[in-house]
Amino acid sequence: MSWTSNPTDEQLLNWYADILKLCQVPAAEAILRPHVQDFRRLPFKEAKGILGEIWRLMRDASSSQFSAEFHFVHKVTSKGLAAAYFGGGPFIHAGPTDAKRFWNAMFSANRLLANADQRNLIMEVRFALAAFAYLLLFEGAIDEAQERLVSFAIAGHEDAQNLQTAQSFVDRGYLVDGKNALRSEERGQPTTYVLLKRVRNAVAHARFWFDSQRNVAEFHDVSPHDPNDTYDAELTFDGVNGMTKHVYMRVSVVAAYMVWLAMLTMTTATVPDYIDLSACTVTKDISG
Repeated sequence: MSWTSNPTDEQLLNWYADILKLCQVPAAEAILRPHVQDFRRLPFKEAKGILGEIWRLMRDASSSQFSAEFHFVHKVTSKGLAAAYFGGGPFIHAGPTDAKRFWNAMFSANRLLANADQRNLIMEVRFALAAFAYLLLFEGAIDEAQERLVSFAIAGHEDAQNLQTAQSFVDRGYLVDGKNALRSEERGQPTTYVLLKRVRNAVAHARFWFDSQRNVAEFHDVSPHDPNDTYDAELTFDGVNGMTKHVYMRVSVVAAYMVWLAMLTMTTATVPDYIDLSACTVTKDISG
């Protein structure tokens, strides 16, 4: 993928198709790709049919492990769009603020994770690939994804709990299971979940290493403001790789949905054509 300023519709839709594939919805990519040249010109009924198919494929792709995440994104965005429509406001911006940075982080992390799965590479290299992918996601994608959700949550006047969920959507915790996530301690006290941001700090500040004899990665973070505010974690390679993929997929749920919302703006539709305003959900002809 290459990035161009002021892209044509065809370039934009090709990027959207690439993103859907990256977000583990290849069937949606296959539906969109033949229409990258003519999507904006399609009759309303045909365009809506395509968007309905893509929505259902996104939902089904999330059903095994990330159904709750998809449902949350669906409800928050639908309620935000309905509220904006009733308030006479414009369509809420769905894309990231720094689109080039966001998509580059996703594409690069995807490639790094694919290589981290290559068993012919030595373990230290596989670990380094997974750790750098993790850092890229934190630096280039997580904040953008959560900011998009927060903008919809604010527009929809969500309660404090849902707003907090949107603000920390990706960082929902990775359980210390004693198998792959072996230890997580903040200020010397065990935590139930790996603290994802502090692992990010350890990677970014070169306070991490991999013990190939034990097959264990160690992470150490120290607050620059308080030397007693320390964090230590130990994970197996599978733990690091799995944690990174966990973060990647949470971002992917948001990214795919934002692509779908952006495609809505390329049709002649208005919000009530896709959103049931009374139920704050997509219409039945979209959900199937």
